[in-house]
Amino acid sequence: MSGSKPLGTGLKALRFRRARILWLSIAAALFLVSCLVQLVAVLQRWVVPAGARGPRGLLIENHRYDYYFPVENWVPLGTTAQLFGLAMLLQAIGVLAMAAGVMFLPDPTVDHLRIVGIAAATCEALLAVLFAASFAVIGSHALISGLAGAASGMPDATGLSWGVLVAGVVSPLILAALWRVRLPAAGAACLFLLGTGFAGYLAAIYVISPLIALKAYDARWAETVMAVSTAAAAVAMAVGALFLARGSLPAA
Repeated sequence: MSGSKPLGTGLKALRFRRARILWLSIAAALFLVSCLVQLVAVLQRWVVPAGARGPRGLLIENHRYDYYFPVENWVPLGTTAQLFGLAMLLQAIGVLAMAAGVMFLPDPTVDHLRIVGIAAATCEALLAVLFAASFAVIGSHALISGLAGAASGMPDATGLSWGVLVAGVVSPLILAALWRVRLPAAGAACLFLLGTGFAGYLAAIYVISPLIALKAYDARWAETVMAVSTAAAAVAMAVGALFLARGSLPAA
C-alpha cells in the first residue's frame, strides 16, 4: 500500500508529460504550416510577378501591394493577403498550443492551489492570450481585407493598432523570461515570434532586409525574414518536444 501512491503519482506525471509533448508538437506543426503559407504569399508577391507591373499599372515594388497590414490605399495582389492572414491565425493558435504545453498542464507533484500560484498562473495565461490575440488581429485584418479587396476598418482604430503593437512586444518578452527556466525552447520560440509582430515587421523592412539586399531601403526580403522567424519558432518547439520526450523515457 505504501508504494501505491508514488506509483500513481509517477503514472500521472508521465501522462502530463506526454500531454505537454503533444501540445508542443501541435505548436511546432502550426508554426511550420504558418511559415510555408507565408512563403507561398511571398512567392505570389515578389517572385511570380517579378519585373512586371501590378493590376493597377504600379511597379511590383510599390508599397501599396504590401499585405502585412493593409491601409486605405492598399491594392490587393492575388491572394497574398488571404494567405498571410491565414498564416497569422495559425500562428495565433500555435501560441495557445505552446502555452498549453508549457503552463496549463503543471506537474501534479507541485502544489498549484496556493493563492500566489493561482494568481501567477492567471497572469501567465492572460499574457499568452494577449500574445495570441496580437497575431489574431493582424491575421483577421489581412484576411478580411483580402476577401473584400480593400482594407478593412481596423487601421482606422489607432488605439487598436497601438494595442496590438504593445501586446506583440511586451507579452512575448515577459513570457520568454518566465519560460526560459521551465522550458528554454519555449522562451526562445517567444523571441523568434517577435519577428512577425509589428516591431519585427518594421525591423525586417528597415534593418534586416536592407542588410540582405545591401541597400539603404529594400522591402523585398521583409516577408521572407518573417517567415524564417516563424520557422525558427517551429524548430524551437520541436526541440522542446524532443527534450521532454527524451526525459520521459526513463520514467516510462
